[in-house]
Order: sequence, then structure tokens, then C-alpha cells
Amino acid sequence: MDKKKTFGATIKQIRKEQKLSQKNLANGLCSQPMLSAIENGQYLPNSKLLIQLCQRLGIQADLLVLQDHFMISQNKNFSQIAEKLCNQHQYQELQDFLLSSEVLEAIETAEEYSAYYYYLACSYFHLAADLSECLQAFKLALAENSTETTTLARLIQVSLGVVYAKQTQKKLSHDFLAASIKNLTQTPYEENLNILFYLKALAEFEMTEYLAAAATINQGILYITDHSSTFMIANLYYLMALIAEETIQLNQVTEAKKRSDIFAELYKEAVFKEI
Repeated sequence: MDKKKTFGATIKQIRKEQKLSQKNLANGLCSQPMLSAIENGQYLPNSKLLIQLCQRLGIQADLLVLQDHFMISQNKNFSQIAEKLCNQHQYQELQDFLLSSEVLEAIETAEEYSAYYYYLACSYFHLAADLSECLQAFKLALAENSTETTTLARLIQVSLGVVYAKQTQKKLSHDFLAASIKNLTQTPYEENLNILFYLKALAEFEMTEYLAAAATINQGILYITDHSSTFMIANLYYLMALIAEETIQLNQVTEAKKRSDIFAELYKEAVFKEI
């Protein structure tokens, strides 16, 4: 796997989807020839430039990023509204919609309740400083699952890992992170499974376990490319750049001292250093 080409092709794809020219994306960040070289897989940008490119493209750390959404009701209109609000990151509107009596009355099956509580938990995660309601909703979502190996169950588990990481409850976080990817190779592939690696690395990043996060990102990139997908690739590279910037600033991190640049250590690829 050529990571330079993988990253470059992903950035190019997202840029084109957003109908941005190379000139518009590069403006104020780097030269157009440099962006062209990056998109053509000749170089990886340094962590600072990578972060800037991802931010301009709207790539960010987010708990609710889905390729395929889950049904919250047999009423397809309700599920479509939830999907639209999720995709637009309108979390207050999503929460208000989910708490409406019309939606609550339309939920019938355990699978629908699980998806409902998952979306509700994600809205709490983004809107409330106190994560107690978020935690409770994720627990209810998991309780409605008949098995802990469905894609949705795994997403709930890894999300719980992120919440517990933010609450500095490392033991609980690690337990849920491990459960989310347990026997993953035995699970039929779905693109939403790509998200597991991103959120697991995000939780490890939150707990300042930078080398563990970097290893998870590498595993995720391999998993995704092995399944001929690009979904979440850019998010993983973005998080990798954030880790690199953090380790550069935190010289007191013992593990980071053993490596001059965790970004280069992971990728072992040429990094475009000029901005």
C-alpha cells in the first residue's frame, strides 16, 4: 500500500466532490504545484499543512460520521430526516426531532430503538458539557441490541470508549474499545466499520496514548484499503497529523522522545515540509 497515493487520491476526491479547484484549496496554504504533487501521491504534507487542508475541506473530529445510516422507524421519512440532520451536523435540530412525540410513537422494534438512542446519544455528545445524558443514551442503545457484534453495536461500544476517555475512566474506555473490534475479521464488511478505527484512535488520543493511537490509525488504513474503500481515510490522516503536532509540543512524553517525529515513524514516507 502506497500511503502517499492513498492520501493524495482521497484529498483529490473530496476536493472534487466539493467542486473546489486546486487553486481554491491551496490558496493561502501552499502553492498549487505542491497541492498537485500531494494529490498525485508524490509527497505527504507535513502535519501542519495536512491539518490545514483537512480543515478547509471540512474534515474534522466527529463522533457521528456514517456512510450508511440506520433506520429509527419504519416511517422512512423520519429516518431520512434523521440522516439529513446528521449529515449536516445540525445536532440541536436532530435532538429536538428525536425527542418529538411523533418520532417516539413511531419506533417499534429493538433495532429501531437502538438506532434511535445511538443518534440521541450523539446529539448529547455534541451539545452538552455534561456527558451523563450521552452516556445513558449510549447504554440504552447497547441494551437494545440482541448481539454485541452488529455494526451498530460496535459503533456504540467504541463511542462509549470515547465518552469514558473524555471522563478519564481509562479502564472502562479500554474495555469498550477492545470490545468494539473483537473478532472484527469475522464480521461481514460494511463501510461503517471503518469508523471503529477512527473513534478508537480518537479515544486513545484523548487519553494521551499517542503511540497506541498511531498504531490504531495504521491498522485502520490497512483495513480500509484492504476492502478497497476510502471512507474515513482522510479523517484518519487528519487525526494522525493532530497526534504529530501534539507530540512535537509535548516533549515530556517519554515515548515521543524515542522518535524524532511520530508522523514520519508511522508512515515512513517522504513528507513535504515546505509551506
